[in-house]
Amino acid sequence: MDPAFMSALPLLAWAVFAAATALTLSLGALLTYHWFRYAMYPAVSLLSLIIYASVAFVLLSGLLAATIAIAAL
Repeated sequence: MDPAFMSALPLLAWAVFAAATALTLSLGALLTYHWFRYAMYPAVSLLSLIIYASVAFVLLSGLLAATIAIAAL
């Protein structure tokens, strides 16, 4: 592989991780507002929030682990 690409790969990985985190947090805030603002059943909204946060945590943790592995190359 190209040495210039390999040297830029950790920075690119951190940028992707930061963008994914920002997108997840902003969409989570927007969804949470709408779920609770317009909810007919608040318990379902709370369950939806717990599921969204759990899945987002698992996916972002995996992305962070991959980013750290790439940065260690």
